[in-house]
Amino acid sequence: MTLLTIGIPTYNRAEALRRLLAVIMPECDRLGVEVLVSDNASSDLTGVVLRDFSNYGKLRVLQSARNLGFDANLLNLFTHAAGRFLWLMGDDDLPDVSKLPELIRQLQREPAPGFIFVNYRFNDGKAFENKPLLFSLADPQSFIDRTLHRATLISTNIYDLGLFKRVRVDPLCVGRGWIQLHLQLLFLSAIQQAGGSIMRIDNIMVKQGSGSTEYLLGTWQKIFIDDFSFTLDASQRDRLDIKRFKMNFYRLNVRERLFKVGRELDLALGRRFFDRVAEKYQLGISERCFFMAVTSLIRIVGYDRLKQIVRRGGAEKT
Repeated sequence: MTLLTIGIPTYNRAEALRRLLAVIMPECDRLGVEVLVSDNASSDLTGVVLRDFSNYGKLRVLQSARNLGFDANLLNLFTHAAGRFLWLMGDDDLPDVSKLPELIRQLQREPAPGFIFVNYRFNDGKAFENKPLLFSLADPQSFIDRTLHRATLISTNIYDLGLFKRVRVDPLCVGRGWIQLHLQLLFLSAIQQAGGSIMRIDNIMVKQGSGSTEYLLGTWQKIFIDDFSFTLDASQRDRLDIKRFKMNFYRLNVRERLFKVGRELDLALGRRFFDRVAEKYQLGISERCFFMAVTSLIRIVGYDRLKQIVRRGGAEKT
């Protein structure tokens, strides 16, 4: 039986996919790691790229006749992967394949973890550190409080597919763009019920590719307020508290965009927009005061100028 599948959902990112496959295929073929690509009806040269790598025996391709959307394309990997474990991989991210043998040895140990978090950083062009992998365990609540906000990047997620067969995906959560978060909460709830732990790989083992996407305000609101909140509310959590996760996620992924909203809208509209976010993310009075202070400064000195001042202050402290 195949132990590990690296599952890559892709759509119209032919050159990024080529870079990723060039990095992982030789080592995956050597180690017997399946690489499963789910192509979401790409219209660019993705098909050419996949044919160029078809000589690798461990590469397998799922080809959709129509675009299924991100969530359904990702779930396609769960239902077709041959491995006992599925490591999701963004098509523009890059893993440290030199650590694959060490990761495989860890996955072979019993009892197997139901979910593994792989640490990451943005791709700064620097090489991965040549150090042994550091593994640690966390109970589900500690993981939610300290790490889950960083685990929404799919390339940080390794799932036990045996556990996947025992959780129930809510169809209403499919198509909202947060299926990975829905799955994580289902897995964490199941692990909590079983008295198990989550494994963390504390070393950097993934470099994130493109980073955040710049959305129009209406689209951003739907993704990060409406669909994000719906997914959290619809996901079984077995008494797990997600309040700290919401705050951490807000600070990592939402706060800076809100400052831009404060620049784009007048004061009254900006504050009403913030009130909606505050309700969904359960933000307190201190965050409200911080938002008002920063948006006021943005109107005085400008957004880009304020960012320069903050960066200069941070550099002086270091």
